[in-house]
Amino acid sequence: MGDNATFFHDATEDYRRKPVETLSRARWRRVAWRWGVAGVPTLLVSTWAVARATAYAWTLFDADAPGWSRLPWGWFLFCYVAAGGIAGITYGGTSVAAWWTVREVRKTYIYPAADVLARVTGVRLRRRDKLAAIELPEGFGQEIEDGTEPEPVRVYIPEVVLDDAMKKRIANNVGARIGLPEPIAKWTESGVPQRYVDLYPQALPPKAVKIEDLLEELLAGDIDHPLVGVMTGGRISRMDFKNDSPHSLGSAGSGAGKSTLYKLIAMQRLRHGGYAIILDFKKWSHLRWAGRLPAGRVRIEDEVARISDVLAAVLDELIWRKSFNLEDEKKLDELPTLDVFVEEINTLLPLLVDYWTAFTAEQKVRARIRVRKAKEEIKDSGAARDEVPDHLLAELEEAEEALVQALSLPKKSPAVQAIRYGVNLGREFRIHFHFIGQSIDAAAAGGRNTRESFRTRLLARWDAKTWKMLADGIPFVACPSGDVGIWAHVHGGEYEIVRVPYVPDAYAVEYVLGGARPSLPMFHGDPVPTIEAEPAARELARTMPLSEIVAILPLKADGDRMTIKALRLAAGRPGFPEPDGEPEPGKAALFYPDEVIAWFRDRERLPAIGS
Repeated sequence: MGDNATFFHDATEDYRRKPVETLSRARWRRVAWRWGVAGVPTLLVSTWAVARATAYAWTLFDADAPGWSRLPWGWFLFCYVAAGGIAGITYGGTSVAAWWTVREVRKTYIYPAADVLARVTGVRLRRRDKLAAIELPEGFGQEIEDGTEPEPVRVYIPEVVLDDAMKKRIANNVGARIGLPEPIAKWTESGVPQRYVDLYPQALPPKAVKIEDLLEELLAGDIDHPLVGVMTGGRISRMDFKNDSPHSLGSAGSGAGKSTLYKLIAMQRLRHGGYAIILDFKKWSHLRWAGRLPAGRVRIEDEVARISDVLAAVLDELIWRKSFNLEDEKKLDELPTLDVFVEEINTLLPLLVDYWTAFTAEQKVRARIRVRKAKEEIKDSGAARDEVPDHLLAELEEAEEALVQALSLPKKSPAVQAIRYGVNLGREFRIHFHFIGQSIDAAAAGGRNTRESFRTRLLARWDAKTWKMLADGIPFVACPSGDVGIWAHVHGGEYEIVRVPYVPDAYAVEYVLGGARPSLPMFHGDPVPTIEAEPAARELARTMPLSEIVAILPLKADGDRMTIKALRLAAGRPGFPEPDGEPEPGKAALFYPDEVIAWFRDRERLPAIGS
């Protein structure tokens, strides 16, 4: 025999010493299986056949057949086969489901880690020993919930001499194979049947990181190297838009801190004289800080139609910058940097496609209706062909021209084309895209080729699937914590675990206002922005009457200033900020300027909100 299996016990040792271990089950299992599958059905078939033959033979002699031959042996056989089939399907389905659940875990983590353990210790591990050697916590490799610390991976150690060097080799090599590089190892060597080590994720970055303490590091970076966060030992992690990827991709679930991360990145880029466009359905994620910046610095859009329009403007700007000749290279270098932050890219792309399909169809219908009405007006006028009034002919000509324009609209959404075109040509022309969403795959990022342009990737609360999708080529690293602010910064075939500091809205505003301001507009052909002096943070913190606040309001969308009369009328309507308490007799009500400015920009839909 090739193993030590007996009639009652399963085998525990394979004597054949082949590369793939094969262990037999107890022989009673095989006997029961053979009888259940073949023996009992064969016996029932034989009995049924004999019963039929016996009954037929007795009828030849006009005698009653024996009682046993009249039993429904055929139904017994049918019921047995049906019951066996149902039991087999139920058991097989359950077994396959259970096997499929653990198959990928065993294949990806347990067997490879056990092989590493065998090589390091020099001890041959059988297949069952491998399964027993690595004990993974429940949910290993899946997304960690907020505030949940990961459970350790337990590794049972075979009988070898354990010194400090061997312990380090086991911990580092096995840990790296299951996604725990340089783990924290806690050894248990006595008081247990078998020695083991618990492997925890590597030490986290500092627990508390204040943005105020990083001011020196923030100021040390230029526009192409913004600070991302702090690593273990207080080391600083930075992006590199010049030598690495010109774009970035942030993937994390809801509440993981995506808006805080990109607020940190955006405020550093803006301080160096750049512009930002934020496309965000939620709107308020960035409005509280970007809405307080001077008009023209940041444009926020939250409606699909306006998002489509602004992306088309980005495409136009990119094509214009691409048209520069070699002798204009210096002028190209002087153009301002433009960052396009696209929140919830997973949802936005299909909405842009649907919007453009509906928009083009509507334009064609309207144009055809206009042509038809123009022709009907000419017919109703009763005039001869050469006597049709000029204004009717002009209307028909304009209607037909509008129809030609509607029919010539591109079939593909210009907004989607802007994204695909921009991510491939953005670096040379200082236009950078930042995709932000949940579990961004190739389809959500506009296609595999488009996503490959985002070599700088930021992940929070990732699982094994997300890591493989967005950090392909780097061995899996388990998420060390579900805390808000813990991110993996993947770039250049490497990764860094960082903690992103929380940035208060007022701090972001003050940081941007303390930096350079662009002298050229966001888009070519626009008027040079009037960058007005914004009230200092301390001025915004104090209350002021409307007569003073009106002087610091940005220009309206039409370029005019709001009058004090219009502002006072608005103050009596719903939605206007409340005054700071009741005014004293004979004195004007006092308001917080930042609240009035935010109300004004939202009312005017300014592209800071608007430009």
